[in-house]
Amino acid sequence: ARRGESSLLGAEERMEGSGSLVDFDWSLRLVLSSSHLSSMRKPVLMVDLSLKYADGSTKNSILEFNEGDLDSVLGSLSSVEKVLERLG
Repeated sequence: ARRGESSLLGAEERMEGSGSLVDFDWSLRLVLSSSHLSSMRKPVLMVDLSLKYADGSTKNSILEFNEGDLDSVLGSLSSVEKVLERLG
């Protein structure tokens, strides 16, 4: 899993060319502890993207977002939505 991913597609996918989103799945998990803290409660969003490329190959990308990462992505998507509304 990629930790701290702040974009929907990582550098690997951008370099390989753009794939089409075929399916996705998500889950919200609660991290209860780590090796450094014995009593930690941190929500983590896991997103599994299934991508299909022009050559017929497929790839799953698993993204992991903490609360700050998710806020950043949602803010970016909100900005994109505003631009699209102005264009439409």
